[in-house]
Amino acid sequence: MQGDQTHTEKKRERMIKDNEFTSVYGLAENSVQRLMMLIYRTCQRPEDLIKAGPANIKRIEHEGREIRVLPIKQGKTGKTVDIVIAGDLADIINEHMSEKTVWPTFVHTRAGKKYTYSGLVAMFRRYVTKAKLTDFGMYDLKGKGATDMYRAGMPIERIQHLLGHESVTTTEVYIKASLPDVAMPNMRQIGAKPLSQALAIAV
Repeated sequence: MQGDQTHTEKKRERMIKDNEFTSVYGLAENSVQRLMMLIYRTCQRPEDLIKAGPANIKRIEHEGREIRVLPIKQGKTGKTVDIVIAGDLADIINEHMSEKTVWPTFVHTRAGKKYTYSGLVAMFRRYVTKAKLTDFGMYDLKGKGATDMYRAGMPIERIQHLLGHESVTTTEVYIKASLPDVAMPNMRQIGAKPLSQALAIAV
C-alpha cells in the first residue's frame, strides 16, 4: 500500500493520436526517433531508457526456449522489469548492434556520447513545435503506449507489470482508454425481439 501512496499516478486526459506521433517522429533526428519508439514500445520513463545499452541485454530461459530481454531498472519504483526484445524494440537494438561503432547507449549523439534528459526534452519540444502541435510531452508517449496496449486487448495485469505499478487501480488511472472516444448505447436485447421492435408493437 505504501508504494501506491508514494507513486500515485495523476490522471491525464490528453491522449496522443497516431498522426500526432508520426508527425513529430517524421521530423525528428535519429536519436529522438529512437527514444520516442523506445518509450512507446516499453512504456518506461525516458530518464531510465537513455541509460540503456548493449550491456543491459540478457539471454534467459523462458517457456523452454532462450530469449533476449532488456532489463530496465525503474528509477521511480526501484523495480527492474525484464522486457522481451521483439518487434520494433528488436529492430532498434539490432540496428544499433549493426552500426560500425557500437556505442554504450542506444540513444546517443553522433559522437557516441550520452544525451542529458533535459537536452533530449528540449530537442523533442522543438520538433513538437515544428509539427504545430501543443500539449505534447515526452511522457505522453509512455501513456499512449500503455493505452494502445489496453485497446489492443492486452490484459491490464500485464500492463501493470510493465509499468511497475503496485496496484492495478493505479494502472487503470494511468491508462487513457478510460476516456473512450464515443459512448455506446445499451444494446442488450429484451425478450425475443429487439427493444425497438417491442416498443413499436406496444405503440
